[in-house]
Order: sequence, then structure tokens, then C-alpha cells
Amino acid sequence: QEDAEAACESQYSQWYDTDAEIALVSIDPDNGYIKAMVGGKDYRTDQFNLVTQASRQAGSSFKAFTLAAAIEDGINPATMIDCTSPAQLGNWKVENIDNNNYGIRSIQSAFAVSSNTGFARLCEWLGADKVVDVAKRMGITSDLYAVPSITLGSYGVTTLEMADAYATIANGGTHHDARCISDIQDSSGNTIYTADTTGNKVLSTEVAMAAEKSMESVLKSGGTGTAAKPSNGQVAAGKTGTSEEYRDSWFVGFTPQYSVACWMGAREERSMSAGLE
Repeated sequence: QEDAEAACESQYSQWYDTDAEIALVSIDPDNGYIKAMVGGKDYRTDQFNLVTQASRQAGSSFKAFTLAAAIEDGINPATMIDCTSPAQLGNWKVENIDNNNYGIRSIQSAFAVSSNTGFARLCEWLGADKVVDVAKRMGITSDLYAVPSITLGSYGVTTLEMADAYATIANGGTHHDARCISDIQDSSGNTIYTADTTGNKVLSTEVAMAAEKSMESVLKSGGTGTAAKPSNGQVAAGKTGTSEEYRDSWFVGFTPQYSVACWMGAREERSMSAGLE
């Protein structure tokens, strides 16, 4: 908990946005236990917990569910997709950030550079209903609608949901409900409640492992999340995300030991001048 709070404080000193806040939560992928939670700058000032109560667009961090859905559907992450920009999909015009043209590249590479057009085309081919189904199985509980823009995180979710869902990939495909109480004892020391940490197998181990390998590329050279790469060589994976007009900035990542979701923005939604570092 102290490390989580220190990590948030280290970010605040770098920003011009004085109203910017961070929501951060860390979960043990093996049982769903919440190891650390930072719900904002000061609970005494505002008791609205940004981790559990704030519903914000996940941006490109939601692409992880399209990736998992594609792999589950039998599509190899090495499959080449069109990442040229812009893309006109029916009435929906999609662009990569700064309208960058990423050409034709693999799904894994498109994930690493966060190609909006590539994943929009992939979602359209898969069917948005499959992406919603995988997201729900992995741990997203907020309302989602099966529209192509779902792959770009167009619907609000909580930071807790994102950490919980990514933990499903981190542990090999088993979903555990996030929880902060492991057991309860009465005044005599008798255990009157023990959390059920059995979990539900929602992705095959093979799908989860393939998704994890693809998600490692985000933290490697050329990916959008290189700043999050552990300096000690620890295996890690994740995804960055930014919502429209830079209102929300995300990084959701995991190691075998922890699944962590970080969100940055303002309580009163507005465009921000900087993102997570």
C-alpha cells in the first residue's frame, strides 16, 4: 500500500494539471485479493473512491479483450491486418493517433503500437458480440454494448474491473472476483467466514498464454508502454489507453504476482495536458 501511494505521489509532481488524480489498484491474480488501492489524492477531502466508483472510458486498454477474443476464435497473433489510417467502416471513421499510417502488420505488432484502425477492422471481422462476451467472462461487470467502437474502450468501466479482468490473463485463464476480505473471525477467534477463491476457468490456458505473450510486446522496444518495463527483468505485460480528447489516461499491466490498473484524469471530466509516466 505504501509503495502504491508513493508511486502516485511521484507522478503528481510532474504535472501541470493540479486537479489531476490517480486511481490505482493491485490484485493477486491467483486469488483476487486486493493488495493495494489508491482511490484518489485524499480520502478525507473527497470520499468518492475513484477505483471502485468512477466509470471512465478505458480507451485502447480495452483492446486486450479483442486480442483475447481473436485468439480464442483461432486467429494467430502473427496474422497480418490492415493498420492503414484512416479507415471508413460503414458510418464509422477511425484514425490512428495523429493519423499515423502503420501499414500492414501482425495483430501482435498492431497491439504493441495500439493501432485503432487495425483493431477496429479486427473487431468488425470478429463481431463486437464476441469481444463483449470475452470481456464479461474475464471480469468486466459494467454495461457493454456490442458495437464496433467497443474495441477502443467506448464504454465506461472502473479501474477495479480492469485490474480484475487482466488478472484473468495473468493466471492462465481463471477469473477470481476481486475481494478485500480473506476471512472473518469472531471475538473468540473462530473463523466465521472464509473467501471462496476457487475461481472460474473462463479462457483456456493456451489462449491466456498466447494473449500474455502478445501483450509483452507493449513493454518492449517500439511498444507504447516501454516506461512500465520492470528494470529487474521481471516478465511483464500490459496495455496503455487514452480516451477521446485525453480525458482519461490508463495503464493496465501484470506480472505473475500482480495485476495492476492505473487511471489518471480529473474528477470533473476534461481534457488533460499530460498522461501517466
